[in-house]
Amino acid sequence: MSRFQSIHYLVHSAVAFLCYLALTQLDAVDRFIAETPIIKQYPFLTLSVIPVIAVLLQQSDRLARLIIGGIPILSPLLRRTLQGSDHIEGHWPLVVVDADTRKLVFHGFLSISYKDSQLYVCGNDWNPDGTHALWFHSVQSRFRDRLLQYWYEQGRNRTKPIMRGYTEIYFFPEEGTIHRHAGEFLDKEHHFRFYAERRRFGRFADRLPETDAERIAAAEELWRRLEPQLPRLLQQAVSKDWV
Repeated sequence: MSRFQSIHYLVHSAVAFLCYLALTQLDAVDRFIAETPIIKQYPFLTLSVIPVIAVLLQQSDRLARLIIGGIPILSPLLRRTLQGSDHIEGHWPLVVVDADTRKLVFHGFLSISYKDSQLYVCGNDWNPDGTHALWFHSVQSRFRDRLLQYWYEQGRNRTKPIMRGYTEIYFFPEEGTIHRHAGEFLDKEHHFRFYAERRRFGRFADRLPETDAERIAAAEELWRRLEPQLPRLLQQAVSKDWV
């Protein structure tokens, strides 16, 4: 069970417990009604107690999703707390490399966020000459043991995907706070790998790149440091830390 799923179970359990109390502790409910001024003034409110709890039970899954992903500031903070050192949401300049020729294929900039009750990957790739190549995003994902697996779509823009495939990303180091990842496309058309480093952006870190040129520059800086290591990196499994 993932840490996010634990929140769903917690919300379900809390609502179910309310239902249990309402149905089994009738004396306590009666005392609460008798001692509540607003209910004394408006007796018809007593008729709404059970329907309200029933609605809560029916909507508990939606309530859990709202708590995890729908409340600004609070939800991201809760997810960061739940994930601890396994937290991978953020922005990742990356490079895509042809594992056979050792040549740079794309500069890239990838973001990981939370959407529709799962981690969501999206970003852009640019050709080495700076022209835009692809936009990509995940359709369905699973994250466990520092391995992110997801189905993806990619294309020239967001509305016309020209390819679908499957990707695995390994996050490093194996213990402690995550700073980098490596991955590969598990499809029949590509023998590509990609390597990325997390960048901190915000009030107390670098400014989030706002233009393609700034995102490409972040990826180019990574490539300059990574290129001399390619002979070693491409001989080892992509699941092995590359630093």
